[in-house]
Amino acid sequence: NNYDINDVATLAGWDKDPLKVTQFYNERRAQLNNVFPNEAHKALVELEQKYNVIVVTQNVDNLHEKAGSTHIIHLHGELNKVRCQHNPTLIPWMKDVTENDVCSCHNEIYRPHVVWFGERTHTYPVYQKLKLSDILIVCGTSFNIGYTVELVRQINKNTEIHYIDPDPKRMIFSEFENIHYYETVATDGVKQVVDKLMTI
Repeated sequence: NNYDINDVATLAGWDKDPLKVTQFYNERRAQLNNVFPNEAHKALVELEQKYNVIVVTQNVDNLHEKAGSTHIIHLHGELNKVRCQHNPTLIPWMKDVTENDVCSCHNEIYRPHVVWFGERTHTYPVYQKLKLSDILIVCGTSFNIGYTVELVRQINKNTEIHYIDPDPKRMIFSEFENIHYYETVATDGVKQVVDKLMTI
């Protein structure tokens, strides 16, 4: 509430005042110490006992990692990593970034590894995995961001889909026959799906 999105979540904002953007993400990163996985995160870890599970998340937190999931793709980046603005190499980072934390290649302050408005999301690794998936659990996305609908188009029509949402957008999956709806919140829905899949 204390920040304008254009100031802290765009490349233009970074170019204008990198220290202000840095402070914003320092605050977000510090919050990671005070948040913990919920029952949905934990249930997905349980699923790894029987299945090859790939978690694809739009969240930039590390809750899936804290829960114990081992294969995670972060579409929007990660709060606990930084990088040079001109170099894709990622650096694990849990402390505050200061004006003295600069890259050796350009002598510029590290930027957060977070996808800002106007930047491309990290969707490419997901396309092939969606095409090859036997089972898909969809949870926690509003489908209001354009690329999420594009991702749905990559799903094999024979894939078994479990869609969890208190108010699901049924038209998104209208072409799929093997789809199961759970009109509930994530913590309940994911547990229901995992319990069902663990008995198969």
